[in-house]
Amino acid sequence: RLKALFPLLEISKTLMSEVELGKLFDVILDIVWTETEADGVSLMLLDEAQQELAVRAVLGPSERLNNGREKVGQGLAGQVAKSAEPLMLTEETSIDHPLRKEMTKMGFSSVLCLPLVVRGRVIGVLRSSKRGGSPFTHSDLELLSILCGQAAIAIENATLVAGVKARQARVEQLLKQTLLAQEDERRRISLEIHDGAAQWLIAASYRIQALAKILARSRLPQPRQELSEIKSVLDQSM
Repeated sequence: RLKALFPLLEISKTLMSEVELGKLFDVILDIVWTETEADGVSLMLLDEAQQELAVRAVLGPSERLNNGREKVGQGLAGQVAKSAEPLMLTEETSIDHPLRKEMTKMGFSSVLCLPLVVRGRVIGVLRSSKRGGSPFTHSDLELLSILCGQAAIAIENATLVAGVKARQARVEQLLKQTLLAQEDERRRISLEIHDGAAQWLIAASYRIQALAKILARSRLPQPRQELSEIKSVLDQSM
């Protein structure tokens, strides 16, 4: 029992330590590929708005679906997403099984499809397939059932982390835009002052200097004093 549990503990530690979605998908596929000796593995996440499964990661030529999509309730993965129950098909499965023909049509000799469930909600499907050799066993099904429970939680956590990072990046972008807008506004005001108020102050200063020269010829000290104070105010304003 300890021999069986130890790999699962290592797998759990590995999954929970990875919070970057792309890397997490690669870890999950690599574990499934190694543990089940599959020919191909694909991980699909549910698009709730479209009610479709979108392929997010694949490993092996038999699962190269070019980011394909499957409707919930249709196909192998779609049926698993709808029922939220694991599915194992082999060539020994009854020919009357509604999905046996679908498996054969896809060129698989054996398929394991398991739902990724978090808090009773299906978030995706993990599919492992073989084109020949020994079929999947109930031991494989039990192992992947445990793995999918851990993987679903890890994916949910990574998704939340990605959402927080995206919102943080958005806040930083908005802050940057605000600072740029403030700088633009300062620049605009500066230009308006330079081209408007500053020019008027300079013109007024020149007029005062001309008036001061006229008053200098007179013997009226009070107007000259008032004029000097006005010029001082204008100089400070400029």
